[in-house]
Amino acid sequence: MTNPTSMRRRNRNAAVVIIVVVTVIVLLLNVVIAVLEDKKNLRADLSQEQYYTITDQTRQVLDTLDRDVYIYTLYATNNVDDMIFQLLKTYEAASPRIHVENIDPALNPSFTQPFDPEGNGISTGSVIVTDASGQNYRVLTVYELYAIESTTGIPIALQAEQRFTSTINYLMTGEIPSVQLLTGHDETSAAELSDLLGALRGLNYNIAQYDPSTSNYELNTEYDILLVVSPKEDLTDDEYQTIKTFLENGGNAAFLLDYVVLDEATNTNYILADELNNFNSLLMLYDIRINRDYIIGGNNDMILGKPTAHIPVMYAHETITKGIIDAGKVPVLSDVSSLTLSGSGENSATLLETDPNTWAKDFSGAIRIEKEEGDKEGPFTVAAVGMMGESNIAVYGTSSFVTATEIQRSANRDLAVNTINSLKKRGDAINITAKSLIPGFIELQSENQKTLLTGVVLVILPAMVFIFGLVTWLRRKKL
Repeated sequence: MTNPTSMRRRNRNAAVVIIVVVTVIVLLLNVVIAVLEDKKNLRADLSQEQYYTITDQTRQVLDTLDRDVYIYTLYATNNVDDMIFQLLKTYEAASPRIHVENIDPALNPSFTQPFDPEGNGISTGSVIVTDASGQNYRVLTVYELYAIESTTGIPIALQAEQRFTSTINYLMTGEIPSVQLLTGHDETSAAELSDLLGALRGLNYNIAQYDPSTSNYELNTEYDILLVVSPKEDLTDDEYQTIKTFLENGGNAAFLLDYVVLDEATNTNYILADELNNFNSLLMLYDIRINRDYIIGGNNDMILGKPTAHIPVMYAHETITKGIIDAGKVPVLSDVSSLTLSGSGENSATLLETDPNTWAKDFSGAIRIEKEEGDKEGPFTVAAVGMMGESNIAVYGTSSFVTATEIQRSANRDLAVNTINSLKKRGDAINITAKSLIPGFIELQSENQKTLLTGVVLVILPAMVFIFGLVTWLRRKKL
């Protein structure tokens, strides 16, 4: 017969053993999970914009690494930018060749000296990306990792992945492409394009200004991209021939041309007197022509703010528009002239197009917004790509989307940067969309959406509050 006391003792001992075993297992699991979390970055990214998740394009770059890359963040030990550091841990988990470490500048002040040969100092919050030799490196500042609103200084978007991936790609390829900004024809100045040029510098582009009438520099067809933004005067015949030779030899260029120009001092538009015939002759090498007209929109779903601010239909282009389309974003192009594509279509293709309910005014007389007899009817091509042998160009019937104000719209910024990236000859273009940092931020997609949102805020919500208050008051009165 079993002794009850002995049985209870055995049961207690068994229970203790089970508790000890379970506790050990839980502790071991916690240790394993902690190690995996640190080494493999096994964390669920529940952030609004997936800030800590890298794109397939980044994974492709990491998968092809043939040497180690060392990434050093420069944060005070107790003040690490968790958004940047956790994103970098995702890089480290994705490739055994990526090594991430934080260096506290206050505790190790000499660490940055090899990466600061001019002795200007590297600010806290910067990130150093280098190879094992330490001879090839890039220093990325906080202003390159975040898109910062120029007037308020507030970060509005995270563009760190684009910067990190393009820098890693640079370390692997040694490629330093250059954007040559055309000058000498009263173009939009580099200062006015500071947001765009800053974004391109962050992608490891050298930025230079190029005046074909005075420069001894010969454009390099392998590394240079010619950027033309809103010239007010035409090329001379000699300048035309210089650029034509560059293109015929395989050079790439982006043309952002305006026949309708906004005078920011008076906030009024004027028609450009110069017909830009030599610029048009360059475009016609690719069966593209820009027309002297002004496109007006009549569909509130496809305009924003005014009938001359168009939300274009985007055709899928792998390196220019596809990412914008996939992200559900829409660019806005204001004060646009139409493009005509001729030939068989082998040399040119439509990139952006207005909707059918648009009309174009010529410059023969006073321009009225209303549709009139004789106006050309849409849809109109407003952006196109062209090719001639090894040469590729992108053409827009406006430069409005790269102005200091309009480039703050994320789709406009992506459109401009992607256009330049698409013209790179060597290496892979890095086209990674920036991620918004503004909680609940809404980029209006059309004039109808703007009207609806205004109605909700100014009419429907106040009416609901009034009705709720009235009903409450009536109920209390009955009591």
